[in-house]
Amino acid sequence: MKMSRQFGIFLVLFVAACLGCSSISTEKRESELLENGYLAMAGGDYVTAEQLLTQALVINNKNPYVLLNLGVVYQETRRFDKARQLYQSVIDLDPVQTAAATNVQGHTGQKLSDIARINLENLPAPTVNDTQADGQKDTDADGVQDSLDQCMNTPAGAVVSANGCWALIDIFPSGKANIGPDAKKQLDQVAQILRQNPLLRIEIQGHTDDNGSASSNQRLSEKRAQSVMQYLTESGIDPARLQWLGYGQTRPIATNKTADGRRQNRRVEINPIP
Repeated sequence: MKMSRQFGIFLVLFVAACLGCSSISTEKRESELLENGYLAMAGGDYVTAEQLLTQALVINNKNPYVLLNLGVVYQETRRFDKARQLYQSVIDLDPVQTAAATNVQGHTGQKLSDIARINLENLPAPTVNDTQADGQKDTDADGVQDSLDQCMNTPAGAVVSANGCWALIDIFPSGKANIGPDAKKQLDQVAQILRQNPLLRIEIQGHTDDNGSASSNQRLSEKRAQSVMQYLTESGIDPARLQWLGYGQTRPIATNKTADGRRQNRRVEINPIP
């Protein structure tokens, strides 16, 4: 693995039981995400590594192994402010959680908090450009500031709406659940992102505008979500990675008083899930 000697970065490969996991199944999922994230890093694929480690962090945001390795991803991709935050979070954890690492490149058996300090000390000095006010940060790099982002775990390449959620608009005509030919490009992009992130699971959420009754819109939203799931399955995505849910007209993201607002509400959202 090519790591920047300039920064003296140390990775942590975690193969033992995850710290702080709430169940065996969750622990297994977290461990898989972490180990595959590490392997992606070792191959220099920081995009995949970031996605996998971010998913692991959603499961357990106090896992020092995940925090350290995700910090390295940010350091290697020169997002130094984010790397600082993660290294500092490891330092601030309960010492019991950061007592030692099972296998640390160059530092076998050393405290994880000490490794975080080493990596932190080797970061370049903060600059005006990479030190942002909290309201300006964009943790998942989707173009929506954290203060406005309602979906903080969207994967790289996902097209998001103004609220930061992975949204597919112009997929369905008004009152319909059949996918038109012009919508296939968006759905093919979703399938491609899923192929690039083989451990990513999603919930497909159907939505409608407020034309028609609430009950008919609920059924319509469910059919829309099912249509997208069928398309992804036929595109080769394992159905075990997909769930669907309809929200009817209950979650508009724009006004229903204009044609454009109704168009935006007539959508499907893709929500990554553990």
